[in-house]
Amino acid sequence: MVIGNDLRNEPRTDIHRKLTPTWGSGDLKTDWKVAAQRAGNYILEINPRLLIFVQGIASGTDLRQVKKHALQLNVPNKLVYSVHVFEHSKEFDFESYNSTLASLENMFGYIATESISPIFIGEFSNAKQGSAYWKHLTEYLRSH
Repeated sequence: MVIGNDLRNEPRTDIHRKLTPTWGSGDLKTDWKVAAQRAGNYILEINPRLLIFVQGIASGTDLRQVKKHALQLNVPNKLVYSVHVFEHSKEFDFESYNSTLASLENMFGYIATESISPIFIGEFSNAKQGSAYWKHLTEYLRSH
């Protein structure tokens, strides 16, 4: 059974056209929010029962601009923000639980805690069990 569509895996810089994705800029050449909203609404016209998964920019890690520029679909309750949480991502700090909490909340966690939309972690690291990454990430997920 298909439950939804993930619109694009890891929106990131197109090195050939030298375009870097933005979120909420309004630039039709680079604004991933605008493109995802249009694509999501088009899909929902065809099948309004599907979920629409929208990843953050910067290889699926950055959803900071959702707070200012939330995506709006024409069919309510069909949007799921999707994020990638890799141990090696410069956007996240897994040194301590407090630093993990701060970096995850900054990049995407607030979306769920403020009831903007559900969050789906679509990809994550294959780190050693017991590593700081696993310990702090799983503690964060349990508490949220």
